[in-house]
Amino acid sequence: QQRVREEQGLALDPFESSGVLDGRELKELMLRKYGVCYDMNFKCVSLPLKRVLSLNVMWSYMGQKSFPLSESEYEMKLDGIAQMVRQLNRESVVREFFAKEPKAERGLPAYPNVGTAVIIRFPDLDDAIINEYF
Repeated sequence: QQRVREEQGLALDPFESSGVLDGRELKELMLRKYGVCYDMNFKCVSLPLKRVLSLNVMWSYMGQKSFPLSESEYEMKLDGIAQMVRQLNRESVVREFFAKEPKAERGLPAYPNVGTAVIIRFPDLDDAIINEYF
């Protein structure tokens, strides 16, 4: 099945992927789940006893007139995001998120909409690791 998918030029199933997460894979996962290439940003929130890091899927997308990045700039940004995800050792969290069907959770929408991102949570990261990078 994997060979057939490769011959057809289709991306591998997220759970079949054992390679290094890169910007190209992030873009393919995004397209498979949402049908468009949304912008992504890390967000760090300081709570009273802990800092929490998440990767947010934003509402602006490539192809939108107001989208500020060219395709090559967007791909470079995704490469940087993928690199940080690898450094945090959270590739499986990101792949599992994109493997699921879009679904509203915890009061957040299934799809990003203006002013509200979809959140990929990294709740189990130590504060020391978050502080090192953010």
